[in-house]
Amino acid sequence: MSALEARFHEVWRFLTVGVLSTAIEFALFNAMVFALAFGPVTAKVIATAAAMVNAYLGNRHWSFRHRPRARLSSQAFLFLVVNGIGIAMGAAFVAGANRIFDAESFVALNLVNVAAVLSVLVFRFWAYHRWVFPSDGQLLTGRRAKGIPSPAVPVGPARSVLPVGAAVSPVGNLPAGLVGAPQ
Repeated sequence: MSALEARFHEVWRFLTVGVLSTAIEFALFNAMVFALAFGPVTAKVIATAAAMVNAYLGNRHWSFRHRPRARLSSQAFLFLVVNGIGIAMGAAFVAGANRIFDAESFVALNLVNVAAVLSVLVFRFWAYHRWVFPSDGQLLTGRRAKGIPSPAVPVGPARSVLPVGAAVSPVGNLPAGLVGAPQ
């Protein structure tokens, strides 16, 4: 499979998970606003948080399953940070539209919610792809952000970079000639 085909399949799976998560979010949002009398911003935050659980599971186990996995705690933390930013963006969008346009009808609130979901979608794909489910298996570090390689997360058995039969120094796994040890 070419790199372009692989990227297409990844985007397609991401969008499929996103559609399901969006359906969950819209169902909860509308139920909370129109049946349970929650405010639109509160409903947006709660509905997005609930859909986020589906998004994490779907993206980790399906959309980005072929990528090296970081420790669950590190990956979940980055996912929560990215989605916290996404929730804030969506809530700000809904709050701003509600104040500016006085959007309180079913149609108006759902149009605003669609615009919020679409704007956050682009951010989430970029952030998931770069930090949460990175292709190179690296965790986000300040070194990586500056373009300095950071240590990769171990994803398989350790492999030696020394040729078979190479002399090894008494100081770890360095070739003997590099540390001045007798050869």
